[in-house]
Amino acid sequence: MRYIDPAALNLEQAQVVALKVVRDAIETGVDDIGGKVQLGAVRADCVELVMETDMRALQDTVDLWEARCAELLFGSAESPAVSETPNRGVRPPR
Repeated sequence: MRYIDPAALNLEQAQVVALKVVRDAIETGVDDIGGKVQLGAVRADCVELVMETDMRALQDTVDLWEARCAELLFGSAESPAVSETPNRGVRPPR
């Protein structure tokens, strides 16, 4: 995930990335990691928990992300490198 610049993400995008990282950790982790995931956004005066409906939407987005990655990996989708749209989530090479 180091190719994603957190400062360039809006709140929903940051939540999607956080959920992806947590899901990956659960899938590759040791025993006793898992269970229901709860996300929240820390604000200056409070913590806003992501409600169940919004959490399902985030889960759906991560599912689509993973499906798209699989399509690219196995060659059934066009590479994003041919796109004319700049991808702000990818850092330029150093």
